[in-house]
Amino acid sequence: MDKILIFSFLQAYQLPAIAAGSFLFGEMVIIIAAFLSAQGVWSIVNVFLLSLLGTVLSDMLYFLAGRYLFNKLRRRERFYKKYEIITGKLNKIAPRGSLAAFIAIKFLYGTRIIMIIHFASRQFPFKKFFIFDFIAAVVWLAVIIGLGWLAGAGALTLASIANDLRATAAGLLVLILIYKLAQLWIKHVIIQPTDKK
Repeated sequence: MDKILIFSFLQAYQLPAIAAGSFLFGEMVIIIAAFLSAQGVWSIVNVFLLSLLGTVLSDMLYFLAGRYLFNKLRRRERFYKKYEIITGKLNKIAPRGSLAAFIAIKFLYGTRIIMIIHFASRQFPFKKFFIFDFIAAVVWLAVIIGLGWLAGAGALTLASIANDLRATAAGLLVLILIYKLAQLWIKHVIIQPTDKK
């Protein structure tokens, strides 16, 4: 989703947009909301709690629909190849169904929904899924909201020194760039090397 659209969405709908945005669009909305919380627009606690609500509800929806989705998606060769690669690598990083696996899923771009569907299709207990997912979401959100807030606070300091709103926008763009580069690095350094064997 375009960053300008996210800003407009958050500005128009305020706090409910954080929960809805984290449910529908994910980390971009959360990072921008955290950035804005450092600017004094919202309380960081509100951003965290509403992001947690949206993220966990989204994960629960995918989990509850998981068996149906898995049966539909596994017929698609492209999905199934990606699924096999991701589950194989994740099992090397963290034991199956462990809390560490849940936390790793949150940080590995492009794996969250596939792995939620995987757990649902493997008859993973809902209560255990909810507890592990909740803990993993808290850890993940603490990191990305913390980064977003720090970028916003740094941009606010720069903006007050330079008295220029472009510094604020630049800080946000740098944060998003760093986040995307980290995702690419994780994908190509941690996940891809074992594909070549």
